[in-house]
Amino acid sequence: MSNAFRLPTLSSSGVLENPSLILDRLIKYFLASNQNQSNIFQSEVASLKYIVHLYSKNPSGFKDALINSLDKLLKRYFKSVEILVQLNDITTESLVKEIQLEINVVDRDNVKGSFSKNLNLEDYEK
Repeated sequence: MSNAFRLPTLSSSGVLENPSLILDRLIKYFLASNQNQSNIFQSEVASLKYIVHLYSKNPSGFKDALINSLDKLLKRYFKSVEILVQLNDITTESLVKEIQLEINVVDRDNVKGSFSKNLNLEDYEK
């Protein structure tokens, strides 16, 4: 039996075991969630919308908050997590508009997974 974490889904995908598929699904959850969507897990829900709301006018704070939230979320599922965030578009008012997100993971069976995406943060402002 594998030592790797598995991710149950409520879809026809069933239980995910492939690190790239798990990573992709966790990032989809992160992009779609809201910080206040759970009373049970209050302040524990990782949410890009919330980070954009708090830090979009503070580029270094935004980058740190994004990396910290993703790191906390992903280390529950992977042995190793590497997160790279590049701020691609910052307005003259220091408003972060676009980022490039790259994530590499290794599960407990030493199987690697990766994710890369450019994100327009205007899509997550409200």
